Order: sequence, then structure tokens, then C-alpha cells
Amino acid sequence: MKAKTLLFLLLICCLSISPYRGVQAQNAATDKQAIAMLREFYTAYITAFSELPATDALKKLQTLPKKYCTAGLLRKINAQSQQGHVDADPFTQSQDVDLSWINTLAVRRDVKSANFYTVSLGDDISQFKVAIQLTVLKQGNSFKIAAIRSFKYKKY
Repeated sequence: MKAKTLLFLLLICCLSISPYRGVQAQNAATDKQAIAMLREFYTAYITAFSELPATDALKKLQTLPKKYCTAGLLRKINAQSQQGHVDADPFTQSQDVDLSWINTLAVRRDVKSANFYTVSLGDDISQFKVAIQLTVLKQGNSFKIAAIRSFKYKKY
């Protein structure tokens, strides 16, 4: 009787662990895709922002959020802008950018919450870093920034 119970418990453990491995592998692939999207967006965005006031850079700066952000986030940013509640660029939390920020760009997933990512940008001159917390969701076959949750500045 003990052998049957032990075998049954062993079988239950094996079955419960197997799906977890698949989900863990799927989450790792999802994280890599979301992180790659954020790196791609921030690299293109910082590059275009640093080339302002060139007309091509301005057009690119306006089209990038449409490609990488959800419609809901774009509506929220536009509403805040029209109400005059925007003191800094929502994606960089600054009024100016420097192309060197691409060298300090770091993206990581928040281990406590699904779909939450932190993008860090550093400024070597002032030695300050901004950490921008974002929500990223999958829409269709691509990932999009759905919310800018918070940000904080810190000395490094």
C-alpha cells in the first residue's frame, strides 16, 4: 500500500512540474521579445530625439510611439499634453536627450510582476540615471508599451 501511495505522489509531482517548465520557457521567450522591443524603441527614439530639430527626426519621433505603444497610452499622453501636464518627454523623463544614453540603456523585467519592465538611461556628465517603469503587453504578434507606471532618478 505504501508503495502505491508513494508512486501516486511521485506521479502527481512529475505532472505538476512538467507544465511549469513549459510556462517558464514561454515566459523567458516572451521576456526576450519584450526586452528586444524596448531596446529597439528606445534606441530609435533617443537617436531621433537627439537629431531634433531636423524635419525627418521630428517625423520619426512622432511615428515611433504609434508603432511601439498601445492606442490607450497614446490617448493618455495626448490628453496630458493638451492639458499642459507634461513637463518632460514621457519616454525619457527629460527635456533633452543625449545620444550617449544608448550606451547606458538597460532593460530588465520586474521579477515581482508580469508585464512590468524597467528601462534605465544614464547620463555620464551629471552621473544621474533615470529608471522608467513600463507595462508591456502583447498585441497580435508584437509587443507594445501599454503604460508608463513611474520613474525615479538616482545618482550612480
